[in-house]
Amino acid sequence: MKTCKQCSSPFEVAPEDLKFYEKVSPVFEGKKYLIPEPDLCPSCREQLRLAWKNERKLYKHNCDLCGKATFSLYSSDKPYKVYCVDCWWSDKWDPMEYGMEFDFSRPFFEQYNELLLRVPKQALHHNNNAENCEYTTSTTRNRNCYLISSSGYNEDCYYGIFMARNKNSVDVTHIMDSELCYECVDADKGYNLSWCQNTKDCSDSRFLYDCHGCRYCFFCTGLRNKEYYIRNKPYSKKQYEKEMAGIDFTSHKTVGAIEKDFAEFKKGQPRLYYDGQNNENVVASDYIFNSKNCAYCLDANNLEDCKYCGWYNDSKDCQDVYAFGYGNEKCYDSMQIGTHCQNILMCNSSWNNISDLIYCFACHTSQNLFSCDGLKYKKYCIFNKQYKEQDYRSLVSQIIGHMQKTGEWGHFPSARYSFFAYNEAMANDFYPLSKDEAKKRGWAWKEVIDELPKVEKTIPAAKLPDKTADIPDDVLNWALKCEATGRPFKLIAQELSYYRKHSLPVPRVHPDERHRQRFELRNPRHFWVRKCDSCGKAIQTSYSPDRPEKVYCEQCYLKEVY
Repeated sequence: MKTCKQCSSPFEVAPEDLKFYEKVSPVFEGKKYLIPEPDLCPSCREQLRLAWKNERKLYKHNCDLCGKATFSLYSSDKPYKVYCVDCWWSDKWDPMEYGMEFDFSRPFFEQYNELLLRVPKQALHHNNNAENCEYTTSTTRNRNCYLISSSGYNEDCYYGIFMARNKNSVDVTHIMDSELCYECVDADKGYNLSWCQNTKDCSDSRFLYDCHGCRYCFFCTGLRNKEYYIRNKPYSKKQYEKEMAGIDFTSHKTVGAIEKDFAEFKKGQPRLYYDGQNNENVVASDYIFNSKNCAYCLDANNLEDCKYCGWYNDSKDCQDVYAFGYGNEKCYDSMQIGTHCQNILMCNSSWNNISDLIYCFACHTSQNLFSCDGLKYKKYCIFNKQYKEQDYRSLVSQIIGHMQKTGEWGHFPSARYSFFAYNEAMANDFYPLSKDEAKKRGWAWKEVIDELPKVEKTIPAAKLPDKTADIPDDVLNWALKCEATGRPFKLIAQELSYYRKHSLPVPRVHPDERHRQRFELRNPRHFWVRKCDSCGKAIQTSYSPDRPEKVYCEQCYLKEVY
């Protein structure tokens, strides 16, 4: 066992991990440069990668190339030049102009950081293929969306993260192929759902947990292929409709009371030790589907021979990668890479047909790059300078040798070089820290200063009328003060129309707080050994032993629900 140099937790580097490191280690000048064993535990490694990823904090910014007003992941106090999405992807500038010679008298990461400071950054990380989506980031091919991130192929969706192929959905987390979903978490192929979690193929229902193939159900858990159920009990169609007609879902007070009641109801219902389906030889993982030979993977689909991967899809033979996959192979310790990527090591925010990239940021459709930033359609470049193939291989060999001597080779860049303060980064969603805790680790922290919108007046959200029908159109011209945090926020016309049309209450808390509350509904990214509460069999699960839920092994759980 090894001891994590950051959190001091013990962790294992298994024999198969060593084989993987050997497999992905690059060869230059006839010599294989072995990836060293990690000195951080898996959780701290993921935390480090996510400290480089801002998903949801947006700032007003004028493009430093064309001057156009835009929104940016980078606040104005950051030292980077920032280009709007159109300019960054255009040929109006050449990232090769920022090329640097490598200095063998200095550490690698110090010089890599200098390159990152020099090369202009893309205001929002996505392709320029969206329509009416200026307030989104890490997205592709969306239309008419607002404040969504890490999402693609969505239409008319607002306030969400980790969304794929959805329509007309609001305030959601991890939903796919769904329509008309509100305040849903981990919903797949859903239609007309509200306040639902861990559902598949469900429709026309509210307040469901772990239900599959259900419709016209309310306040239920663990159901399979049922209709007209309330509190896990069957009703006739007429009885069900009568009961539902007596509940005013536009009432903020009514929904709040139901939410508290449902949270208590769920605690007494058996739960499967992990969320997943159609897996083979998958251990210590959660929210994983259609995968084979995987361990410690979360929020994953169609993986094979992968370990320590998160929000990762359709890939094989990868370890320690967060987002997003789709055709990747032999990638290690990287973040936000995808769409046919091979042999990618310690890279960040690079995608689309890339191969043999090492320590690169925002490089696309390129091959054989080492420590480059912002390159497109390039090969054999080092620190944004062009080399002939043989010169490239010779110099990379020398640089890696230098990094081995300084102890830098094979490690992801430190969070102290990150573009973002810790509380701006996604790491704070999964691994929340206080300001003092972050600063103790040497990580930056940014004080939240909300820019008050131009409004007619500001009122506490708690003073809004209880029912949606009683809230006037003028609310669109007001700033509302969040009930939980006091932060001001505004409603947009599309969402107010959505609440009215679908009989939903108007939210009283800031979108960031709603996002945080949905994240809290999901289990932590940690695994414990505990016993099945039915048969006593040992299971490895994201439910800690001291939690109150009944947690069953798969065999016992299937007996319970079928």
